[in-house]
Amino acid sequence: MLFTSSAPYGTHQTTDYNSYTMDHSNKIVEIRNGGRFNQSIILKYKDDTEWVFLNNKQEERFCGFLYLQKALEESNLNTIQAAENKIAIHDRKIIYLSRWHGDKKPDVSETSGYSKELSTLEQDIGFTDMPGNANLRKKDNIIYVFDTEKHSFSKGVHEKIDSFVHQHKAIRSILEESLKD
Repeated sequence: MLFTSSAPYGTHQTTDYNSYTMDHSNKIVEIRNGGRFNQSIILKYKDDTEWVFLNNKQEERFCGFLYLQKALEESNLNTIQAAENKIAIHDRKIIYLSRWHGDKKPDVSETSGYSKELSTLEQDIGFTDMPGNANLRKKDNIIYVFDTEKHSFSKGVHEKIDSFVHQHKAIRSILEESLKD
């Protein structure tokens, strides 16, 4: 299903909501603890993908992800990507997920090869929550950025993040409608 949204940041855009929702036929096959200090809940789906269950500030993180995804695309940074986020239904409840890319943080020697891109991420895009590469993961020569709540960004981009609230609500409303069936 496609829908069009408009917001102060960017232009009207058509979004395929399927890109941001988990396919209903893709069921959870395993639940485990993982991540930093084993505090995250990792959900493994039938398609072998793993996702972190976002248990707080879900909507804020989702809007931050939408902003980050668009900003990275506009900056043409191919070696840095937003960790994919999706909204799903589990046990007749709407849940929020962030794609799990493992525990491998890029080390200092690896990030020096990405210094221009990381500088763009911080200076131009406003993602500032990178001390110790805590919210970065490296997999297949791509650095994935996660933990996209507002405080992970400079205050100068908070309004841009808020401009994605309408798109988030449109995506969520489609799932809410499916729960009525």
